[in-house]
Amino acid sequence: MNGDGNSGNDLMYIPKVSTDINLVKVGSGGLGTGTTGVTDTRTAAQIWSQLDGFISNSTYLNTHRGQYAKRNATVMPYYSRLDVNLTQDFNMKFGKDTHTIKLSVDMINAGNFLNRDWGVVKITTATNILKYEGLAADGKTPSYSFPFHTGTTPFTQPFQNSTGITSRWQLMFGIKYLFN
Repeated sequence: MNGDGNSGNDLMYIPKVSTDINLVKVGSGGLGTGTTGVTDTRTAAQIWSQLDGFISNSTYLNTHRGQYAKRNATVMPYYSRLDVNLTQDFNMKFGKDTHTIKLSVDMINAGNFLNRDWGVVKITTATNILKYEGLAADGKTPSYSFPFHTGTTPFTQPFQNSTGITSRWQLMFGIKYLFN
């Protein structure tokens, strides 16, 4: 929209009402189907209802309706992690020499061990929730689609739980033998 030939980096206008945006089916800009290969059968009213729900579930988007999103104005949800380390030394004397066996237990993301909802990283569900599909028949009005999250399921939340290793608790045992 800013004339640079790339519609993936333009700041989003956050519509207040359905008449603020021209919503069309995914792929109506010439592709025919969305990125999932599923033909979009939604009406403009259904697409608006889904987009409106998505905007309502985002604190930033919902409080800035009728404005352009500011670059880097929103950040990922806060994430906290508690790591625990327990180490015990066992000293043994052999003549004049002292030898040490060091046992350790490390728990990474211990909060997640206690409660599966703690220590979970949130990631964005989409980086570009509106896809520019081209200009409407009048040659002036930009048309946008609201893509699917998976298959025919629309995006509903701006963030989702990460299923990666950073969102899981981990336990590591260690043993060291120290010669002195």
